[in-house]
Amino acid sequence: MVKENIIQFWMANGLVTSRGNLQMEHVGNEVWNELNQRSFFQEVKSDFVGNITFKMHDLVHDLAHSIIGEECVASKVSSLADLSIRVHHISCLDSKEKFDCNMIPFKKIESLRTFLEFNEPFKNSYVLPSVTPLRALRISFCHLSALKNLMHLRYLELYMSDIRTLPASVCRLQKLQTLKLEGCDILSSFPKQLTQLHDLRHLVIIACRRLTSTPFRIGELTCLKTLTTFIVGSKTGFGLVELHNLQLGGKLHIKGLQKVSNEEDAKQANLIGKKDLNRLYLSWGDYPNSQVGGLDAERVLEALEPHSGLKSFGVQCYMGTQFPPWMRNTSILNGLVHIILYDCKNCRQLPPFGKLPYLTNLYVSGMRDIKYIDDDFYEPATEKAFTSLKKLSLPSVESLFVSGGSEELLKSFCYNNCSEDVASSSQGISGNNLKSLSISKCAKLKELPVELSRLGALESLTIEACVKMESLSEHLLQGLSSLRTLTLFWCPRFKSLSEGMRHLTCLETLHISYCPQFVFPHNMNSLTSLRRLLLWDCNENILDGIEGIPSLRSLSLFGFPSLTSLPDCLGAMTSLQVLDIYNFPKLKSVPERKR
Repeated sequence: MVKENIIQFWMANGLVTSRGNLQMEHVGNEVWNELNQRSFFQEVKSDFVGNITFKMHDLVHDLAHSIIGEECVASKVSSLADLSIRVHHISCLDSKEKFDCNMIPFKKIESLRTFLEFNEPFKNSYVLPSVTPLRALRISFCHLSALKNLMHLRYLELYMSDIRTLPASVCRLQKLQTLKLEGCDILSSFPKQLTQLHDLRHLVIIACRRLTSTPFRIGELTCLKTLTTFIVGSKTGFGLVELHNLQLGGKLHIKGLQKVSNEEDAKQANLIGKKDLNRLYLSWGDYPNSQVGGLDAERVLEALEPHSGLKSFGVQCYMGTQFPPWMRNTSILNGLVHIILYDCKNCRQLPPFGKLPYLTNLYVSGMRDIKYIDDDFYEPATEKAFTSLKKLSLPSVESLFVSGGSEELLKSFCYNNCSEDVASSSQGISGNNLKSLSISKCAKLKELPVELSRLGALESLTIEACVKMESLSEHLLQGLSSLRTLTLFWCPRFKSLSEGMRHLTCLETLHISYCPQFVFPHNMNSLTSLRRLLLWDCNENILDGIEGIPSLRSLSLFGFPSLTSLPDCLGAMTSLQVLDIYNFPKLKSVPERKR
């Protein structure tokens, strides 16, 4: 269960209301916290921005069920045909059965308050029955004509619906507090009358990819606390000024910023005043028909300065050549744990993200001209960079060189047609927390620098499409003592992992694909933790090296079209439990199991 959803259901059913200066969401939060402190919940988990999921303790669930009796039902649709007239809340659980509202005897239920459908949607839609007392509704494919009669509805969630525009009948739901639209792939617009929903507090839009605009004059919805997506339009009523007075929280993704031509319009969004936002994403979109250039984009982004409490931040398709001063101001970005920069093609340098103390995830893609990951000066004796970084993903960077005084941990993160003209950058990089590293399409990279051997916490290493790379040195492998997964993919010149393989005592999974020259070293028996081996489209001689792996449980072989038999050593592998073979058209026999 998601804490935010539960509170919204409580609000819809009138179980929590505002109290004094406390808004109803805050009251609901207090109630949830008290229940949690009293051990009503278990397996409580929080993500990087504070979104909480949890389960109800089995004993508490049984106690609650014994108290409410027939008022609450959670079952598959086939079990809902015989319901008590006293039922108030129905959850139709996921099943492969064809869902049909007509199977449920709604008419005999005196006061149904909640109906939540969790089925896979079927393309043949049905007519939603008119259940006047309904407070909360989650539904997929259906004709929504009955919505106009649900005068008490406070929570409406449509998922995977085939509607092209939100029906005007939704605008009659004067008490609606929460409207969620998820996976409505062909939804493109909202009715203009949506501003009649004066009580609307949460408008959540997820994966509605064809949506071209957000509601007209959405700034008139003064109670709005959540607006996950805002699409900038060029006409009056769709500009950034609509966001000015809205006190939004949670996530906000502003799309279509290429339609904003000057910084004054951008300032109207008043992002710096929205103190409850914790996730902010800014997208410019396509430029072909836009009069906005890179210089205009720089001024717009500078004017979109947020408050200093963000946890996650992202920029997409930004055409400026440099990031604004506020992105170099670590006091503004100090709390960030997650950063995404996508297709900012003209930028050559990243802001000093290494100084952000809580940053755990940094994703940079589509920035081929990057030379510096962080060129700010660090005092080696007192200051380290990226002290909390756990995942760094740079799939499209061409030239990147990261070095660091006395702790030269990342000598080369070279991606996608990497050139040899790499530039040195930040001081004091700390890689002690880095768990996952992927290196792809480094056309000129012949070997990984030994400085990477200092990544002692690295658990996963993937090398993909590095066409000139031939091996991994023993010194490098000796330092990767925590490595659990190693993947080599499409490295046609890669020949060997060297005798340093003996140092990979924690290695559990090894995947070699499309490396025609690769052969195993002679010390595979030192890989005492190796449980899973995958060999795809490799030289047939590679199979001679798998003998002696002591604890192998799963072996997957793919694409050995000339092989007529498997090595006899497979029969002696007493630990082997799973053998998967694919594309062995000439295979005639497999070795017998030796006892």
